[in-house]
Amino acid sequence: MGVKDLWSILSPVCEKKSLWELQDQTIAIDLSAWICDSQCLNKQPQVNMYLRNLFFRTSYLLLLGVKPVFILEGKAPDLKANTIKNRLNKNSSSVNGSQPNKGVNRSRLKSLQRQCTELLSYLGLTCIEAPGEAEAFCAHLNKQGLVHGVITQDSDAFLYGAREVYRNFQMAPKYSCDVYSMDKIEEKLALSRTKLIGFSILCGSDYNNGIKNVGKETALKFLTSVPDELLFQRFLLWKHDATYFSKNQAPLSKEMEIEVAIGEKALLDENFPNLDVIAEFNSEPNSLRLEYSWDKPQLRKFLLLANKKLMWDEEYSMKKMAPLLGRWHLENNGANCNITVASIGTAQGKDSCYKVTWDLPGIVTTERKDLVKKVYPHLVAEYEENRATKTRKLQKRGRKQNSEMEDELVIRKVTTKSTLLDFYIPDRLNIDGSASNRNLILSDDNYLNLSGIIENIVTRPNSNPAINHLSKLL
Repeated sequence: MGVKDLWSILSPVCEKKSLWELQDQTIAIDLSAWICDSQCLNKQPQVNMYLRNLFFRTSYLLLLGVKPVFILEGKAPDLKANTIKNRLNKNSSSVNGSQPNKGVNRSRLKSLQRQCTELLSYLGLTCIEAPGEAEAFCAHLNKQGLVHGVITQDSDAFLYGAREVYRNFQMAPKYSCDVYSMDKIEEKLALSRTKLIGFSILCGSDYNNGIKNVGKETALKFLTSVPDELLFQRFLLWKHDATYFSKNQAPLSKEMEIEVAIGEKALLDENFPNLDVIAEFNSEPNSLRLEYSWDKPQLRKFLLLANKKLMWDEEYSMKKMAPLLGRWHLENNGANCNITVASIGTAQGKDSCYKVTWDLPGIVTTERKDLVKKVYPHLVAEYEENRATKTRKLQKRGRKQNSEMEDELVIRKVTTKSTLLDFYIPDRLNIDGSASNRNLILSDDNYLNLSGIIENIVTRPNSNPAINHLSKLL
């Protein structure tokens, strides 16, 4: 969950984006979020959906050029013990969440994480175990600029410092995710990281229950009226300065009325203002380092795991794994990985890519031209030469067709002139109808001039007076 009601508060700045927009980015992924997504499905058509979804999502990101960095849950903060305990015993009447229980064991989650880690290792990817909450470590990586964004379902990632969060990751048919940017949250909602932490104190989070009977709208009205640097100080004044409210009695502004109402309710909670929660969200790790690598996929181990855990036969598993093998092969200067390029062709609508046919039946992918050219320069040269030859032939054929069309137009023009002249010469125009004179007439467009024809006619003896009159008009 993260912070109570926070996703609804942030909904005005949510943007639905295509997964293509993550192309070539480095993304920190809270692995537990994907596991929980799959576990929460009411109906699971296939076994171990968390592994199946992990494979297809990871495969899609790798083929997009994304660098996925998977973060595992570490030891949960003691603050979260009650929340974890309540979740584990959601349907049990024996739950007692009044006292924090240190060392609450998330054994089920850890078991699923181990299986996911095994699958990812066969794809050539390594996971990083966080010292605490996975979303917190993702947020720190994002805050320090080591990753472009964070994939998680926990809204408290923003309270830990995340700047870009991707939520509700969806594959077919939409291939989209919800994007939340801290820049837009600050600009459009006037909510800074400090105010978001204050919101969690008032309304509740995984670490605290919040102030009873304080709603999100009331909390936001108060938060937007207080400068960041005074917010936590104001909480302490409510708690420790008995004269604070009396000094601000009459007349009260609307903002002060809201503050007094919240403060009175806050003082009923002995844990307020939850300084340990504020400290948790403001904790900053030492300088982090991130060295991403995509190692050679282990095909044989993947095939065995897919058969055992996903019930995929070898042919199906090979077909799904082949595009990843091909991409790794190209990105690593043609290193051997059980697959090579058989031929290349034109990728429709993608000028920067080739359509690549691999030496496995039915495996065709779209790959960047620079990668293919670097590893298979001879195939590229052969393809480009064939393409150039075809282009020249088409151009030559086009020129020939244009020439034939022009010749046809000339023939039609000469035929039209001949038809007219056959009618008027030689006896009708009273001129020499010899072949030489005829050719002279055919080459002279003036003989098709109507006024010239009529002039020749009217000069003849016994011309029709009506025609004579018409010639004067022309």
